[in-house]
Amino acid sequence: MFCCLLQTGPADTCSELTVHKPTRVINTAGVRGTPNADWCEDHKIETFRSNVLGALNVVDCCYQLGIHVTQFGSACIYNLPEEEVRSRAPFAETEEPFFKGAWYHRSRLLSEQTIGHYPNLLLLRMRIPLAADLHRNNHIARLLKYDKILDLTGVSISLQPYCDMEHRLTSM
Repeated sequence: MFCCLLQTGPADTCSELTVHKPTRVINTAGVRGTPNADWCEDHKIETFRSNVLGALNVVDCCYQLGIHVTQFGSACIYNLPEEEVRSRAPFAETEEPFFKGAWYHRSRLLSEQTIGHYPNLLLLRMRIPLAADLHRNNHIARLLKYDKILDLTGVSISLQPYCDMEHRLTSM
């Protein structure tokens, strides 16, 4: 059963979940800004309400109703200069997120710290999604606009295996 929730207040979210009775919720809601994450610097309240309060609202309502929720978060909460990335082991799930650079990253870090203790939560971190199309937000489409690539530290993730993995994990 799929249910599409718009970001609303806790009462509306819990009411919609009660009406539709999903067994799982996949929450991909959040803002990153248009045309890029710099938008969030000038729209801190909108960013906070979506990325922190919105995520908390969905996860908490699901918790109250006994529903599993998969939250698609951001891997942009870890960041090091390219030299340091090459000289250290890959980041581990147990490492405390530390990147607090721009407001977008702070909002995603706050979100993870706020919802991370819910037992009904599977948190998946995504950075630079790839899809089969050339939508303007697709990483490949963005890269094609540049004459030269300056930084190799960005890691892309293909969406299809991510979705397949999430389905297998939540079907157990």
